Amino acid sequence: MSSKYELEQHDLGQRIKIVRAELMEVRSRQWTVEAFIDTVRYYTDIEALNQKVVNELIDYIEVYHAKKEPGVKRQKIIIHYNCVGTFDIPTDLFPVPSINIQTRKGVALCL
Repeated sequence: MSSKYELEQHDLGQRIKIVRAELMEVRSRQWTVEAFIDTVRYYTDIEALNQKVVNELIDYIEVYHAKKEPGVKRQKIIIHYNCVGTFDIPTDLFPVPSINIQTRKGVALCL
């Protein structure tokens, strides 16, 4: 009976360590999301996108192969933001404006 009790105590001690580690991870993730929101709030009124802004807000960008459509090439990009990853903006709450950026002859960036 004593050995069973000691084994149970050991298992519970290990479980406590695991739960504490998970709690610390969640707390650190929460802090990074709050830091990202603070950074976004700081840059809400920017007039130009520069290297400093990009480095603080964006972790990396995935760029896919361009696809030819009649009269234009389209290219998919996915932006991975620092601390929060990727997210989709709900189009029912915020209408997505059609933005075309001419990069060079025959290539347009549509956001």
